[in-house]
Amino acid sequence: MKFLRSVAQCLNSIGSLYFDNKQNYLALEYKFKALKIAKTKWNNKLIGGIYNNIGLIYDEINNNELALDYFNKSLEVFVNIFGENHSSVANNYQNIGTMYKEQKNYELAIEFFLKSLKIKEIIFVDNNVNYAGNYINLGYSYFYLSKFELSYQSLTKGVTLLESSNKNNETFLINGYFGLNKLFLKQKNIDSALIYLDKVQYRCLKHNKLTPTLKLSDYWNWSDLIESYYRKAQIFTNYYTDLDFEKEEGLNIAFLHYQACDTLINQARQEITLQSDKLSLAEKASEVYQGAISLCFKMSDDNYYKEQAFYFSEKDKTRILLDEIAEKNAMQKSNIPDSLIEKENDLRFYVSFYRNKLAEQLDSTEIEKYNEKLFETSRNHEALIEQLKQDYPKFAKLKYNHEVPPVADIQSILEPNTAIRSYTVTDSLIYIFTITENNFEIDTISKNKNFNSTISDIRDLVVLKGNETHYPNFIKHTENMYNQLFPDYAEIPTEIDNLVIIPNDSLSLIPFEVLLTEKYTGHSDNISEYPFLLKKYAIQYSPSVSMYYQLQKEKESAKYDIVILAPVFNGNDSIIVTKSDRLQEIEQNHVLRSFDEQGFLDGNGNITYLKHSETEANKIFKIFKKRISMKRLHRGANEYFVKSDTLSQYRIIHFATHAKSNTDKSYLSGIILSQDTIGGEDGFLYSNEIYGLNLNSELVCLSACETATGKVQNGEGVMDLSRAFFFAGTQNVIATLWKVEDESTSNIMTDFYKNYDNKNKKFAYALQKAKLDMLKSDDHKHPFYWAPFVLIGK
Repeated sequence: MKFLRSVAQCLNSIGSLYFDNKQNYLALEYKFKALKIAKTKWNNKLIGGIYNNIGLIYDEINNNELALDYFNKSLEVFVNIFGENHSSVANNYQNIGTMYKEQKNYELAIEFFLKSLKIKEIIFVDNNVNYAGNYINLGYSYFYLSKFELSYQSLTKGVTLLESSNKNNETFLINGYFGLNKLFLKQKNIDSALIYLDKVQYRCLKHNKLTPTLKLSDYWNWSDLIESYYRKAQIFTNYYTDLDFEKEEGLNIAFLHYQACDTLINQARQEITLQSDKLSLAEKASEVYQGAISLCFKMSDDNYYKEQAFYFSEKDKTRILLDEIAEKNAMQKSNIPDSLIEKENDLRFYVSFYRNKLAEQLDSTEIEKYNEKLFETSRNHEALIEQLKQDYPKFAKLKYNHEVPPVADIQSILEPNTAIRSYTVTDSLIYIFTITENNFEIDTISKNKNFNSTISDIRDLVVLKGNETHYPNFIKHTENMYNQLFPDYAEIPTEIDNLVIIPNDSLSLIPFEVLLTEKYTGHSDNISEYPFLLKKYAIQYSPSVSMYYQLQKEKESAKYDIVILAPVFNGNDSIIVTKSDRLQEIEQNHVLRSFDEQGFLDGNGNITYLKHSETEANKIFKIFKKRISMKRLHRGANEYFVKSDTLSQYRIIHFATHAKSNTDKSYLSGIILSQDTIGGEDGFLYSNEIYGLNLNSELVCLSACETATGKVQNGEGVMDLSRAFFFAGTQNVIATLWKVEDESTSNIMTDFYKNYDNKNKKFAYALQKAKLDMLKSDDHKHPFYWAPFVLIGK
């Protein structure tokens, strides 16, 4: 039992090290593992400490509800062991106060900080260093209540106690420095504000001196170091006159600080292993890069800073996906034995599999079992990647070798009729980057205060269809949004007819094709006459310009043309669908290709029959009849087949089926295949399973619902299914932004392939023509039917 206690303590300590290094989700894995063992031994003191540590981690990742829950659990344990007057109890009160402070309930927060301080005054001598954290937290609370004198007194008292102590309590001390920086900046005492950022940087250094080149190994705390450089950059941008600098000199100094942030962010990305921790870093990095874009725009008369603005805008988009693709490519180009590559694929698969299992409704025994397996497999995967980096130096070099391509390189791959329009949306401004074969411009426009609500309204008006009374609102909102995103002074050359859109933030939620390019004065119910942007450009999308550029690289052509997969889900081919006597009833209604409460046949979970998907598959197959193609319907469209290597031999992969989107947990999004359980598969192809496919396709077409939707993640974009298919090896994905109707989907997909010219391979033009034809139809001219289909890729 002593051995078990030592193991729990060791795991707890490892978790704390990861927490100190801002790998919070990885830290949680170790903490929960330690907690399980501690409960076996039932070491109450250790359990209380782990509860408290877990609360601190949840606080760091902004889950206040869970943080408060674990702080209260810890408090209950320590009160039972020690009574009220104990330092551990006091620390719990302080942590609970921190939760209320972050919830902006500053008065209640102060109550808990003082309650904690009262206990410490009983335990410790006057002005003991253990009081410091209380004073610093009080200082922040008083600041937000605009009690600046009390804030200064409390922060200074806490910082002084920590500076005079030999104890290693850098976290509270740095927090105190940041508090004083904030206070002096509020009072326009810029010199003093900078002094405290210098103190932060000094404390972050291992050797207490600045080094000429920034290396992550030289610093104790890269997260606070990034924050200090970022704050300095803002100060030199906004207050250079207060510091007696000329504008150019002050802005240049700010730029150097943003470069330092970028260097540190790049290095941190190389150390962090879990995607959840990478996403947390991306969120902070987004704030830094948007500040850098703003600075460079002010200096954009100089072409160097103009290009740097573009560089920072790209660093704010889809870097995690690019990292993942770079790692996969590096593995293939580094002479790593196939056995190790297969081992890495297997470990990656099982990490995904166990995470998927833990998201299901499991009993406590199963949860413990899969947590155990996830922990062990994740550590084995991390160890293998570290081994590959050491044993294969080329892999380590190529793994992170994907810098932002220079504008000139991007221009070199553009055709004369193609323009890239990339957006970065900040709190108050929209930055617009336009790249053509011969020109590169940056423009900006003030963001309307109702910008996000307008996007939401446009989406709702399209998705819900409504009636003719809603059309005037649709016209108004789409005209206003066009004027925001395509201002007159940010012109696109007249020869352009192919537009590559790089959306950002909530812009990813709407198709640009529905925007109206001029004031419409005709009858509002005459939808086919609306001046849609669709009529002006063949539009495609990409997560970033870097991704678009990378996808242009030539790859070996697949052997065959198209494989079509349509499970159909009629009563004869799906194990789940059993009530075929009700199929006639549902055929009379609009059937949606989604797998949720609207995608079930009935309350028993029978999958809705997709009658028109079979027609779609047969028509597409007929279009390709003179080429080498494959059609798999009913039970033939099963998960076992999809996971075989057969798909790697096809240029085009077409899925006509149901899909489900999970905005909270993107790895639970996926597409529904035949419920044939051959090979032990469950018929649900989850996002993380798609990552494990080996594709060599030019196009994956997802003729299903909501395959282009997901959580919008700051600094990374939409966490949708297209990301998984790009990693798997495709160059383009056609996906959908909302629930699509079975019959109209069948029609537009069939028309798309009829329009597709195999020689010119212009997917964007084929999709544009299919949409324009549907716009002219009587039954399906409303944007609800044609607008959700978006082409993402090259």
